[in-house]
Amino acid sequence: MRSRKLEPIRTKTEDRRKHEHAAFVLPVFGALLLLPPLIDLFSAAPRLAGIPVKIVYLFLVWIVLIVGAVTISSRMPGPEKKPLDLSPGDGG
Repeated sequence: MRSRKLEPIRTKTEDRRKHEHAAFVLPVFGALLLLPPLIDLFSAAPRLAGIPVKIVYLFLVWIVLIVGAVTISSRMPGPEKKPLDLSPGDGG
């Protein structure tokens, strides 16, 4: 029996790349959801608690995009910090 895991360990650069791709796809997905053909699906007269369904749809898409952006940005690793190289004679 094998006791080792076959999955490779992900590095920070792979995680960062994954989050960068998600950060690119999220606005594209949001733009597709806000195209007129999809919005026109909700242009009928029904109302939800007195609010037109079209308006409810627009605000729900907006909220989902905001929550998605916050989630992606909070999980994205920050830039790698390099130590400062200060020589004693550079104090001008």
